[in-house]
Amino acid sequence: MAIVKNNNPNSEFGQCLSELLKSSNVSQRELAHKIGITEAAISRYINSNRTPNGKIIGSIANALHVSTDYLIYGHDDNTADTDYWKIYHWIKKNAYQLSFEQKRELILLLLTEENGK
Repeated sequence: MAIVKNNNPNSEFGQCLSELLKSSNVSQRELAHKIGITEAAISRYINSNRTPNGKIIGSIANALHVSTDYLIYGHDDNTADTDYWKIYHWIKKNAYQLSFEQKRELILLLLTEENGK
């Protein structure tokens, strides 16, 4: 059996969108509702059957708290902003697993001006 690489540039967008939905714990239905399109359209974007226009890409990026560059290319020039959202999504996804003390430590770290400098 031969493996066929998908050279469709839309496949990168679809893969990135799928991964963002998973890491954000947002369903296709929720995203579609947030941006005012159908769930079927989101599915088509993920499966690379359709390419969203610029306005839709912007709406998806805003809803998932990423830049359009990150959504389209899978990376962003603004590393600090990207790191922030990666951390945000990780915490959102895993907060229930953190102990009260771990949550308290994170909050204190965030509230400490210049992290002890």
